[in-house]
Formats: sequence, structure tokens, C-alpha cells
Amino acid sequence: MRRRAGAEVGLKAALAAAGALPTVIWTLRDPALMVDDWAFAATARLHGLGGFESAVRARPLGGAYYALAFNVLHDHPLPHLLVLAVLNAVAAVLVWAVARRMMPRVPAVLTALVWVSLANRGTSRLWITAAPNMLALCLLLAGTLLMLRRPSGPLWPVCVLVVLATLTYEGTIAVGALTVAVGAWQTEGPMSARLRHVALWLLPVGLAGAWVLTFSAKHDGSPYAPFENVSRLFAAHLGTAVLPDLLLPLGAVLLGVVAWAAGCALLPSMPLRAEERVVLGGLGVILLGAAPFAFAGFPFATDGIFDRGNLYADLGTAMVLAGALALCWRARQPLVAAAVVAPTVLLLALHNAVDVRDWSNAASQGRALLAAAGELGPERLADPSVVAPLPSPGGVAMFAEPNNLAEALIVTAPAGAPHPRIQIARTDAQMQRLVDAGATPYRFDGARLLPLGHPV
Repeated sequence: MRRRAGAEVGLKAALAAAGALPTVIWTLRDPALMVDDWAFAATARLHGLGGFESAVRARPLGGAYYALAFNVLHDHPLPHLLVLAVLNAVAAVLVWAVARRMMPRVPAVLTALVWVSLANRGTSRLWITAAPNMLALCLLLAGTLLMLRRPSGPLWPVCVLVVLATLTYEGTIAVGALTVAVGAWQTEGPMSARLRHVALWLLPVGLAGAWVLTFSAKHDGSPYAPFENVSRLFAAHLGTAVLPDLLLPLGAVLLGVVAWAAGCALLPSMPLRAEERVVLGGLGVILLGAAPFAFAGFPFATDGIFDRGNLYADLGTAMVLAGALALCWRARQPLVAAAVVAPTVLLLALHNAVDVRDWSNAASQGRALLAAAGELGPERLADPSVVAPLPSPGGVAMFAEPNNLAEALIVTAPAGAPHPRIQIARTDAQMQRLVDAGATPYRFDGARLLPLGHPV
């Protein structure tokens, strides 16, 4: 018994370390504020806590996190990333705890190992702005664990945690609603009474979702139509975002495993065993985790800042991969199974190096641009200016939004300096619109900002 308890503690510690590792590596590689980080840092510098009123209204807990983090930790990335590393470590342990309650030990261990290895959510590990997304995930997982542990206890703590997760980041709402519904369904009584019980407990979750939807800043206009990017879901979860080149054939194998599991569920002559149940359950979680983002038309990216839409569906991705890998134990040859699974999980994990490299390259490019803009002087940048379209290394850039460069200059400039009016153009058409509106155009040659048309 003592040996088993020691092994359990060791596994949790290893999962926590693996979950935090990419963030720690990024922290050691001279990290930087990226994209929206600059907006929050500039808001804290100019307006303090009061500047986050709209963010708090839209996502009460998520906005409160930004307000506290950027007013307390200010604009140095190190303390922010340490918090993010802790959140990733906690999430890894919670994934294991939930998986262990839901499935046998082998697929549960594999689910946790695959979860910490998946490389399709670099933002959850490397982007300070994504910390509330991770906090929401931890709240969701804690609520799910509590639901699984309660045979007949009160449901309100589960509901509270799911509501808090939704008010932190609304991407949790579909999986959270399932958690509450399953907990509510476990009560005794006729089906009509149980359905009423489910509806009653889902009401607070629905109200939380309605609140976020009502006050969301997305009402100002979105370039995406509902469900227009659903076709990217496969690549984001079972394709190039997850699998390195050596493992790309595994995508076809996974489709075959999903088809096999579906056949086991539909055909009475085929036994539906634990591994197939894990695969089918994982497929359902992928769909639920992706549902809020699909409804918003969110691009399911394979890299860059938009891969944050993969975070909650990744719970299902880990289950699908774990269920498929767990089939290796059916042959009752543990050494052979380990020889297949260990290198597969290792290659999945090593794929995260691509994200760290891309974010480091983007930080280097961003620092050079920030230094070049600083050399122009605040007086010149006080006039409307625009920088010609810039490439985004690996789908991520330090200044991905038009105003990010101006926000970075506010953060790094001495107090009282004039506020810059400089934007980044991401397309030639955007550049032309700004020039037509009177902006002075510049191009970045890697070290300097030069007037457009000026010889190098």
C-alpha cells in the first residue's frame, strides 16, 4: 500500500513537471510580452485597476485576473509565466485525477501522459494572456472531479465551480454543462423528475453563459461567421498540429480506431470494452470542447495565438489517443506495448519545441521592431504612422494586433512621454487604407524603420 501511494505521488509530480516544462523552458529563453499582453500592461500603467472595467464586465473572473496580474506583477514576463507554469502543472494533475476516476489505470495514465505532451495548444503554455483560459480549465476539472467523487453529496459545489469557469472563459461552457448534467442525472426518481433536476441545475450555467455572451466585446464585429472553420478541427486535433512528420500516418490509424470503436458500440456482435469507450468518450469531448469556438466561427489553428481554441477539446484528443495506444496492451505483451507507446508519447512531446522556437523567433523580431520604433522618437510617432506588413514567424508575432506596437511603446517609455500613434499593418490593403487616411508609412528592414520608398 505504501509503495502504491509513493508511486501515485511520483506520477503526479512527474505529470506536474511535464505540464510546466514548456513554460519553464520559454521562461529561461528570455521571454517577452506578446500581443494582448502589451494592451493589458499599457492599460494597467495608464489607468490602474479602473482600466479593466469592460474586461471584468465581459468575463468577470477573467477580467479580474488581468486587472490583478498586470497591476501587481506589472510588465515583466517572468512572474506572469511562473503563474502560468503553476496553472499548467495543476491542470496536468487534475487531468490525471479525473481520468483515474473515469477509466481503468492504463488508459488513465496514457490520457494524462498524452495530455501533457500535446503540442497543439502552445498559447496555454507560452502566452501570458492565456492564463485565465488555464484557470478556467482548472476550475472545470476541479468541478468534474468533485462530481465524480460524490455518490450522493450536494451538487452545488460542482455547479459553482462550473459557473466560475464559465465566467473566467466561456470556452468551458459545453463541457461544464455536461459535468453538471451528469451530476444532476445521478439523483434517484422517475425520468421526468431527473430531467427537471438537470434543467434546474443547468440554469445557473446557462445564465453565466448568457452574461458573457451579452457583454462580449465580440459584438463589435467579428471577421468569422458561425461554423465557417469547423473543417480545420481534424488538423488541429488529430493532424499536423498534434503529430510531427514521423507520426503523421498515425492520423489515419486514429480514424480507423474511431471507426472500430463506433462499430463496437453499434454492432451487438462486437464487444465494447474500456479502450473503445475511452476513444468514443474522447470524440464526444472533442466536439463539446470545440463547440463554443465553432459557434463563434473561431479558427482552429495548428499554431500561433489562435491555437487557444484547442485547449478544452484537447481533453478529448488526449482520450482518443490514449484509448488507441491502450489497445497495444490487448496482446498482453507489456514490453512490446511499452516499446510502441513510449517513443510515440516522446515524439508528441518533442513537437512542442516547434512552438518554443516560433515564439522565441517572434520575440526577437518584436524586440528589434520595438527598438527601431523607439529610435524614431515619441515626437515623430505622435503623428499617425503605420508599419508595412510584417511576416509572422510560425503563425505568431509580438505585434499581431494593429495597436500592439503603440501599447508596447507606452509600457517601455518614460512616464509623461507623448503617446505614440503607430500601427502595424497586417495586409497590403490595410496598409493602403491607413496611408489614405493620412498615416506616414514605414517599412522595417530588420534593424531600422525607414520611410516607405527610402533606399536601404
